[in-house]
Amino acid sequence: MIRVTVRGVPEAQARPRTFFAGGRAITHSPKSEWYKSVYRAGVAVRPAVPMDGPVEFRAIYLFPRPKTVKGFWKQTRPDLDNIDKATLDALSKARWWVDDGRVCKLTSEKRYAGPGEEPGAEIMACIIP
Repeated sequence: MIRVTVRGVPEAQARPRTFFAGGRAITHSPKSEWYKSVYRAGVAVRPAVPMDGPVEFRAIYLFPRPKTVKGFWKQTRPDLDNIDKATLDALSKARWWVDDGRVCKLTSEKRYAGPGEEPGAEIMACIIP
């Protein structure tokens, strides 16, 4: 089992941008600060051999609490699936697993940080027996 804590405000995966240069279409996928933070944290704890089998992935994303919000759950943007996409892509690049297609079970949530909690994420992944 691999666990990591990532600090920062979770961000959605940016959409790829296509532009034309010299008569050719070039596609660029911008990497957010969140992606870079997850990658750096993931490299620090990556396994010696990338996981190659069914993977379970869990993430709790913590956001700064606005003064006007009273609830626990963050029900506004960014979309949870897009945050997961950025996180999974960064951990794939960090070589946690052979390919993020190995993730067969995914549990994630987004909520506001409580007292004493910092924005970021608690992430866990393991091979499903």
